[in-house]
This record gives sequence, C-alpha cells and structure tokens, in this order.
Amino acid sequence: MNIKYWRKFKKILIIFSSILGVLIPIACFFLIPSLNIFIEPLSKFGVSSKTKYLWLFFTQIISILLYINNLNIISEISESINSLQLSILKYINIISIISLSMAGIINMNFRYPHLIFATIFFLFYTAFIFWFGVYNIRYNLKVALFSIITSLLILSSTLSIKMGYGYGIFEIIFITSIIIWNIRMSFFTNQSTKI
Repeated sequence: MNIKYWRKFKKILIIFSSILGVLIPIACFFLIPSLNIFIEPLSKFGVSSKTKYLWLFFTQIISILLYINNLNIISEISESINSLQLSILKYINIISIISLSMAGIINMNFRYPHLIFATIFFLFYTAFIFWFGVYNIRYNLKVALFSIITSLLILSSTLSIKMGYGYGIFEIIFITSIIIWNIRMSFFTNQSTKI
C-alpha cells in the first residue's frame, strides 16, 4: 500500500511541476506582452520589475521539484545499476539543479555568471536524461530509447540559435522536452518492460 501511494504522490508531483512550468511563463508573458518570447530569452522575465519575483519563485520551486523527481527516477533503477553509474546520475542531478537555482537567483543583469549557470544546467540536465537512458537500456528499452531520443532532440534544438531564431525558440523546446520527459517518467517503474 505504501508503494502504491508513493507512486501516486510522484505522479501528482510531476503533474504539479508541469502545470507550473506552463502557467508561470504564460503569466509572465501577460505581464510583459512586449517581450518577444520567440527571440528573447525567457530569463528576461527575471529582470523586469513586474515579473522578477514571480520568475525567481518559479526557478526555485521548479529546482526543488525537479530534484525530488529526479531522485525518484534514480531510485527506480538504483538496484539495477552499479555504484559508479548511480553516483554519476546523483552528481549530475545535483550539479544541474544547483545551476538552475543559481541561474534564477543571478539574473541577466549579471550576464556572464547567469549564462554560465544556465549553460551548466542545460548541459547537465540533458546529460542526466541521456545517461539515464543509457544505463536503463538493459532493463527497459522503451524508456531508454525515449530518454536518449529526448536528449538528442534537446541538443539539436540549439541549432535554432545558430539559425538566427534567438534563444526563445530554443528555451521553449527545452522546457517542453523536459516537461514531456518528466511526465513520461512519472509512469516509469523498473519492472521488466512494464510501463
């Protein structure tokens, strides 16, 4: 029974995170309708006096929720992978989430520190999704392939920046990919190929 309720809690947690991940950026956009979210980075919400506290709240609460959810995801395969693989996933998780939190605290007024933390979050969270997929290939091929493909999709979205579309399109694809992956993982259990 405890396991049953725990799995329900995990699903509620990720659904709540996903709702926040959609609604708060939309709320910020309505507060600053002049911002072109397809070109300008979403982090500019953290600079405006109208949205900076809302954006700060958003980044910190999402950091906490993603960290908890990632720990839940790791726990599903903790007994199936070796200690080195488990440590790698845990450290990647910690580094990515701390970087997201710091990118929220240090807004774009401090351009280079903000970009450094934002870049670290992007690289390490993408790596977390990728290596989770790689380590899970032997136990759940569907989830493994979904994770690897998602990470490659995220990496390919950086091409939108080089094509001159700005950071907005890239960040929207990144956030959408994270939401979809986390929702998928909320239904993940490491029981053979049971999905």
